[in-house]
Amino acid sequence: MVKAGAWVLAIAFGIAASQVQAFRAINSHEVFAVDEDSFEVIRSTHSGPAPVWCAAGDYAQSVRGMRSNARIFIERGPGPSVTRPGRISFVFTSAVPTGFDPAEPRPLSLDLGRIGDSLSVVSAYMYCIDDWVRDP
Repeated sequence: MVKAGAWVLAIAFGIAASQVQAFRAINSHEVFAVDEDSFEVIRSTHSGPAPVWCAAGDYAQSVRGMRSNARIFIERGPGPSVTRPGRISFVFTSAVPTGFDPAEPRPLSLDLGRIGDSLSVVSAYMYCIDDWVRDP
């Protein structure tokens, strides 16, 4: 009976673990689905805005299959990870965030803390290419 219980736990843990699999972006950042519209990029040590946008763009096109001109929005700035307790993440969404006014003028920047800031998938992915050019 103990062995049967252990098998049930092992199978249950395996199913739970398989449901939360990381996508490893081209720049090695981990990205996890949060829900059908949102996903989070896990911050790496000393990770600035460009690598985070790179990972978001890579995930949006590689996993979600979003068109290159589709927009990804910041849904939540730096905060506790939903999928990796103890880590810091940035949550992106393909849907316009609640309370965001698209008519409000916004400065062009890579600030990861402003909800509603967005880039097209291809513009976000270009930060991956920019990183390759600078890397000797």
